[in-house]
Amino acid sequence: MSKPDPILVKAANIEFNRWADFLFHRPYTTKVVSEFVEEIEDAFEKIRDHPDRYPLEGYSDYRKFGPTPKHHFKIIYTVRDNVTWIVAIAHPARRVRYWTRRQLRR
Repeated sequence: MSKPDPILVKAANIEFNRWADFLFHRPYTTKVVSEFVEEIEDAFEKIRDHPDRYPLEGYSDYRKFGPTPKHHFKIIYTVRDNVTWIVAIAHPARRVRYWTRRQLRR
C-alpha cells in the first residue's frame, strides 16, 4: 500500500501555480514550465516516500527539501498525525522563513 500524497496548504498551492504562471508568461519555452512542474512533483514524491529523510528547518518540526537541482526551489513541509503538509515552495530570493505563520489546512 502506497503512502498518501502530501497535502499542499492553500498558500503553497497558490505559490506553486504562481511560479508556473510566472515561467509560462516569460520568454521561456513550455519545456521550461513543464520541467519546473516535473521537478516540484518529483520533490513531492520523494517527500511522500521518505518524509524523515530531509533536514529540519531551524528549531521546529518543519523540514526542508532542496534546493531542487534546476530551479533551486526549497520545499518546506511538516508531518503531523501521519499527514505530510507542504507549507511552502520557496524561491531562494524570498525572505527567510516567510511561511512560518501558515496554517495547516487545505
